[in-house]
Amino acid sequence: MTEPPPLNTTLEAPAGMWPAGALRDRLRRRRRTVLALNAGTYAALLAAMAAVAGAGGWTLVDVLLLACFAVATPWTVLGFWNAVIGLWLLHGRADGVPALSFEFTTIARAVGERCLDRLEALGPHRFDYALGETQALVLGRWVSAAEMRAILAELPHEANSGDVYAVLS
Repeated sequence: MTEPPPLNTTLEAPAGMWPAGALRDRLRRRRRTVLALNAGTYAALLAAMAAVAGAGGWTLVDVLLLACFAVATPWTVLGFWNAVIGLWLLHGRADGVPALSFEFTTIARAVGERCLDRLEALGPHRFDYALGETQALVLGRWVSAAEMRAILAELPHEANSGDVYAVLS
């Protein structure tokens, strides 16, 4: 087993798959937007809950309910915005998503096959894959969905998992 690269190492990847230059700035803006959406929604929900809980004056139960709400709500907010942004990326963009990846496991191969089916329905894609968490493309070339489906079907159970990378053709 090889050691992972140091954290300050730049990994090589196909064009469009790794942010660089202007793409890095665009990614930074997107991350800030997602952070603002999540933080704003969380703050608004917390303020609303505080207004409801403290409506008749604060009791120990009100404080405990607000504390529990404050601990549990971030997961709901993250899930909500993740779903909204995912739906927009898949169905709201006229130009489609130029590149994406999905995880596969040899335990549930059908899930990977459904991902390939969905990508085929969205448009012409080419594929490559990486095993485990290496992020190193195995084939070094882009193949069709049918070829990727065959590759995933033939992987030994010991391969366990990996990522399939897709780019629009």
